[in-house]
Amino acid sequence: MNNNLLKITVCIIILIAPGCALSEPASEARIADLERTVQNLQQRLAALEARLTPSDEGERTASIKPGNFHDKQNWGQLRTGMSEHEVERLLGSPEKIVVYSEYSFNWFYNYPRCVVRFNAQSRKVNGWQEP
Repeated sequence: MNNNLLKITVCIIILIAPGCALSEPASEARIADLERTVQNLQQRLAALEARLTPSDEGERTASIKPGNFHDKQNWGQLRTGMSEHEVERLLGSPEKIVVYSEYSFNWFYNYPRCVVRFNAQSRKVNGWQEP
């Protein structure tokens, strides 16, 4: 009985071992692919961060071409919860973006008079000061 059990165990090992050996290179290739992806994302993030410049207060800012924010009717259409895309459609691109923390950033028009405040996590409007 022990001899049969030993034979069965050896057969199972012989059947399973090639599958384990074959999966190892596939796992290594997958890991290498993921490492390349992470490296690519790190490079893209570094390039985006390089476009930001520190201001005197230690905030991060980026200058952007101003848009059509002069129309007070556009400001009247702003609503809490609007996306960045919706705001840009109404007011155009901001003159300046200031990131205060991981929780908030502002878009400025006619800096510093007119501002749209965003929640950085939801990227939605949570307030504004119009002209």
